[in-house]
Amino acid sequence: MDSQEKFENMISSGKTIRGKKCFIDIPLSGDINLSPLKHHDIDELHFMEGDISWFYNVPRGIKKIVINGNKLENIPSLELGNLVSLEANNNRLSKIDLKEMTKIASLYLNNNKIHDILNFPSSLQILNVDRNNLSELDMHGGESCTSVSCLDNPQLNKIYNAPVSKHYFELNKDSHTQVMLHGGAPKREAKENVMYSDVKEAVNEYYALKNRYTEDQKTVINKIMNKKSMSRKDKVREVRSAVFRCVNCKREGGTKFWKDSNYNLKAICGNVQNPCNLNIN
Repeated sequence: MDSQEKFENMISSGKTIRGKKCFIDIPLSGDINLSPLKHHDIDELHFMEGDISWFYNVPRGIKKIVINGNKLENIPSLELGNLVSLEANNNRLSKIDLKEMTKIASLYLNNNKIHDILNFPSSLQILNVDRNNLSELDMHGGESCTSVSCLDNPQLNKIYNAPVSKHYFELNKDSHTQVMLHGGAPKREAKENVMYSDVKEAVNEYYALKNRYTEDQKTVINKIMNKKSMSRKDKVREVRSAVFRCVNCKREGGTKFWKDSNYNLKAICGNVQNPCNLNIN
């Protein structure tokens, strides 16, 4: 029995389907036709590690695919227009074109052979491409991305079109990768520290972040003050106890901005239990 037959038998048995999720718990190989799933209300598809080299006829309802540890050299991007999350770590992918993947929000592509990623969509928020063969990364179009991990890409020299006020790049501490913000002056980033070559640029970025946080606070306060069913006294009380969110990770606790005795501008995440990597100095 070949892998396609095994796949079809598993789907027809119904044992692999749990709610709206489908778990293929045997290793498959070769090309897999997903059309048998079109008769089921599935939005997640999980494959076991194996030797799958290609999959096709992806049902439009599928929003998430997990296919780690296989032998994919390409992905059927033309069929993935509704996909929100793709995990394809430990495959053989070399080039990714996201032009048709207009709803993708998270991409986990660690341990591949990727040398090029094209056409970043505005929907993308998380990109993990550790241990690949990237030499350059142009993020034009990826303004919504809030987390980019590029660890262990030894040939990665430049990242272009990075809106740094919204991005956090994870790079090796000894990395010499230049991160270019919309064609501006390059800077070097390493894990939790950002080094600016231009003081004015650094100050502008600091206050842009602070202003964005202030606007977020105003939005919360205005919502409270516009509640018609509450007295002004109750509104003031609720404003004083309002919980703000970190401008970087969006977790409760807010963001702390201050200037130390040496006039250094500083900012950190205000979530005490689990602070994010925001650490401006």
